[in-house]
Amino acid sequence: AGLCFRVVSCLCFEFESLNPIQCQCQKMFKNRKTPLLAKKSSDLATIRESSSDGQPPSEPAEKVPRVDSGPAVAGENDDPFGSSQFSVPASQMCSQRRYLSQRTNLQKSQSARTSRRVPVNYFEHVLLQCQVDLDDPTSIVLRCEPIAFVRTVRTMLRTSPDYPRNVQDFVKGFEQTSRAGGEPFRKLLECCQLQNRNTGDLKPVQESLMKMLLCVEFMQLELITVLFECVERLARDGGESGLSLTGLVLSQIKYIDHTVHGSFVFNKYFEVLERCQSGALVREAIVSLQDVIDVSKQDEAFGKILELLPRAAELFTSTNLTVFCQMCLSGSTLRATRQKVVGFVEAGCPVEVYPALVKFLLKFNGAEVDTLHENIYEIRQVVQRLVRHEDAGEKQLEEIFQSIYQALTVSGVLYDA
Repeated sequence: AGLCFRVVSCLCFEFESLNPIQCQCQKMFKNRKTPLLAKKSSDLATIRESSSDGQPPSEPAEKVPRVDSGPAVAGENDDPFGSSQFSVPASQMCSQRRYLSQRTNLQKSQSARTSRRVPVNYFEHVLLQCQVDLDDPTSIVLRCEPIAFVRTVRTMLRTSPDYPRNVQDFVKGFEQTSRAGGEPFRKLLECCQLQNRNTGDLKPVQESLMKMLLCVEFMQLELITVLFECVERLARDGGESGLSLTGLVLSQIKYIDHTVHGSFVFNKYFEVLERCQSGALVREAIVSLQDVIDVSKQDEAFGKILELLPRAAELFTSTNLTVFCQMCLSGSTLRATRQKVVGFVEAGCPVEVYPALVKFLLKFNGAEVDTLHENIYEIRQVVQRLVRHEDAGEKQLEEIFQSIYQALTVSGVLYDA
């Protein structure tokens, strides 16, 4: 204690011996001390007081750890790695309208940099996300196999946070394209092309983009409804363009689930046929019957066609007969139709229809094996009438005998009869 007292006394003496200028400088320096230096000076004063009182020096106040604000600020402002968002101070109030306008401008700038089109709706947006080229002048261009494309579309729609509302947006976008018509809609219905990723070469794909989209089961019904609405518009408007598109639109329904949607498709198909004002449009729709109507309902469908076309001249055209030969018909329907065919021939049908009529008469099923001799008798009547016809040509006779030869070669039952 005595030693500490002497040290303090010496320090006080030295301080008093300083000249006035040095004292003034020390006062100025003291006033400019930082809080940290002031804290250290207060600790030193405490030590001096305790030394002068003869008490052990007290422990200095606990240091407050300095807050490292750098990582906190960085974690608050920095975006996650790989994020497409970045922190920019807002210059306007946040609003949905502002967000949409900025998003549109961003899409336009990105499309300008990448030479990609701006999607006009969610339908085009999904197709572009699947790397489908919609701008090719001739057809739709895929960059993956059709099965992979269907799987990608199904996954993209089902895993969206907006599912199932996004499916409705997708269908509405397709409906807008169908109503607009023109080449973009036609390309959706025609065969696609597949681009090789390595060489860039294009090869044709047998199926259309529309048929691929109809393979996505959870939006089949909505897409089928839009297609039939399109056919109804074509039936009302008529014209050559409607005639060429009707069969193309109906042929898209080839790969749907007929077990689930077969009855709906059957009813819609004949609603369209009843509203058709043009006979050519009806014939075009009949050509696509096998793609639209399931095999289990084809006999019922044929009965409805007989009601829609009561006149034999409208019913038994070469095109219709070709379709009828490929349909699955019951024995009673075949027998009733053969009688109509014979009556049509006796009434004087055109010579050009004879080969198709004979080919239909050769059609039979397993339930008619016992009555095949009646079929053969009817065929002989038709052939004899054609031979006696004054306008008969070698072309028609050759086609008839070729059909008979093929039928006898394929069917041993018919050959034995």
